[in-house]
Amino acid sequence: MNMHKIITLTLFTLLATAAFSQTEVEGNQSGTWAATGSPYLVTGELTIPVGASLNIEAGVEIIFQGHYKFTVNGSLVASGTESDSIFFTASNPQTGWHGIRLTESQSGSAFTYCHFEYGKTSGSDYPDQHGGALMLHSSDAVISHCLFAYNEAVAEENGMGGAVYGINTGSETQITNCTFVNNNTYGEGGAIKLSGDNGANIENCVFRNNTVLYGGGAICLYGCYDTRIYRSLFTGNVTSFSSGGAVYMLGYCARIRFVNCTMYDNHATHGDGGGVDVVFSDASFTNSIIYNNPGAYSDNIYLDFGYAEINYCNTPFPDGADGSHNMNVDAEFVDATSGDFHLLPTSPCIDTGIDSLTITDAYGDELTVVDMDDSEYYNTAPDLGCYEYDPETGIRQVKFDDINIYPNPADGLVHFDLHNEKTAHISVSDYLGKQVMNLNSVSASTIDLSELSPGVYIIRVKTEEGNYTGKVIKK
Repeated sequence: MNMHKIITLTLFTLLATAAFSQTEVEGNQSGTWAATGSPYLVTGELTIPVGASLNIEAGVEIIFQGHYKFTVNGSLVASGTESDSIFFTASNPQTGWHGIRLTESQSGSAFTYCHFEYGKTSGSDYPDQHGGALMLHSSDAVISHCLFAYNEAVAEENGMGGAVYGINTGSETQITNCTFVNNNTYGEGGAIKLSGDNGANIENCVFRNNTVLYGGGAICLYGCYDTRIYRSLFTGNVTSFSSGGAVYMLGYCARIRFVNCTMYDNHATHGDGGGVDVVFSDASFTNSIIYNNPGAYSDNIYLDFGYAEINYCNTPFPDGADGSHNMNVDAEFVDATSGDFHLLPTSPCIDTGIDSLTITDAYGDELTVVDMDDSEYYNTAPDLGCYEYDPETGIRQVKFDDINIYPNPADGLVHFDLHNEKTAHISVSDYLGKQVMNLNSVSASTIDLSELSPGVYIIRVKTEEGNYTGKVIKK
């Protein structure tokens, strides 16, 4: 056989192998979508039935060939990795796809290192008109290290939640280490809209250049309780015809806590509160920088028949708010124009926060708004804003990924890898900082969480070699 025939045969074999590696899917789904079957071409509506589960492996690409939705009545676990993400996208960005819809689904759905792009709602049916990429209807999900970009909820001029829409979600809904960029909606919540939420957590997230016509360029909260937004950056978000350039809360939200957030250069072009608008709701702001957020009628934080407790923040103080230890000065970012919101070494926001604070909320009840361990900040006190300044390296963002914890989420035993170091002390705290477990002189790398309530917990391990911190979801 001559060389020309060998090359031709080899190319034919490679092309044939590539062609057969793709998988067409529609209808009911369960089991596993393996990387070897990727890409998965969605040719019709998808459903995970009640009682069924689907696992998607790292590296899988899901390409919707038309405007189809993915309904989850069972559970969906998409487990990407930092080096091998999972992609949910559309073959035609103009047409898009109809997003993932968790409708009263069973618990356990989770998305890790996933990219969601070109999700678009359509029609007038509730709730399918909301949540461009992901809709949680009386369902919870753990969403971590995900990117949401170019998703839209503009159906019938009434969509809400450009990327994510949640109604009646709870404490098991955790959105952490995610980036939301260039998402758009007609109604409320350019990136996220939560309605009737009870205890969701948004942490270490970036909201950049999201847009909305009617309230909350990045986030809208309606009738929510005990929602916590922690160490997150909001910049370049815009609401065009209402209020809350970054965040809009209304419908008697209560105990909404902003801790170590940075809001800069968000806009309410025809409304109030270029940063946050608090309407018939109450919120607390601690250790945060809310600065240079213009609105047509009021800037930064606006209380529209609302209440706010503002402590240890750098922001112009709004009329009607309570609080102390605040300032209104240039935060001295590294380069805000180019989007670098780390602090310069001369910043007045360094070491001026507080690591433990309990306030009295609008209803006369005590509320712990921050309770940090000293491993979560440098020097004598926490800094203001979402990035902690490290005097040795110049900049650093506090993260909760020093140790590998598995399984995660978990319902009983969890294991962690400390590279064969001997552990000396292990403590477990809830998200309010309350210690729920304390183990001294422990040599095993396994602990039992079965007696704890569902939620998010911080595991801190002190060894002879150093201190480690990790986060685990208890199912």
